[in-house]
Amino acid sequence: MSRTAWPALLASAVLLSGCASTVGGLPVQWRTDGPPVVTAPSGDCPTLDGAYDSTGQAQGDETKAAALQSVLGRELGLTRLLAVNAEPAATVTIARAAGDDAWLLSDAHGEALLAADGAPAPLDPDWSAHGSRVAGCANGRLWIGLSAVRTQYETMTETRALGVVSVGPDGGLIIQTRTERRHYAFLPWPSVQRSAIRYDFPAITAPASPTAGRP
Repeated sequence: MSRTAWPALLASAVLLSGCASTVGGLPVQWRTDGPPVVTAPSGDCPTLDGAYDSTGQAQGDETKAAALQSVLGRELGLTRLLAVNAEPAATVTIARAAGDDAWLLSDAHGEALLAADGAPAPLDPDWSAHGSRVAGCANGRLWIGLSAVRTQYETMTETRALGVVSVGPDGGLIIQTRTERRHYAFLPWPSVQRSAIRYDFPAITAPASPTAGRP
């Protein structure tokens, strides 16, 4: 397929998916230009500060193990959390950053700053995709929208995703995502993959002190 045909194909793909839906209880608009966004009024952000086990569970068409860094990095564009030539760290820490409208997400291999101000931000420069990310808060949840395009040789993959992050009753981290990927290769139409997945990651609690409970 000629590279000159990609802009027209990409535009038609965006138009086909430009509709409204719900993710994690929040209304979402899949826009014709840029990442999907939550249309609910801006509101309080969740209390995410804490440490979380990087190994959790994904529930979609099937239930399987999931890595928190992979969900945040590959699905939602926070690629600075992806380890290079190393296994994911066992723990991911989330802390509110200065200004109170951003979070610092970190592990033993790297860190990523996520602004939740509703303004589009470019993807990390070390990622092989081009696009943008946007985040905000509504109804006590944090949402992250991603629009990315990756090209390789004569193929192109367009990814559009939205994730909603919240804390469960047990203090664990819940991430609910909806993703659409369109793969363009040698046919005049794309192959389309859509998924809706819920991820659960346990909170890390400090072990009890050996002297706890002693008189």
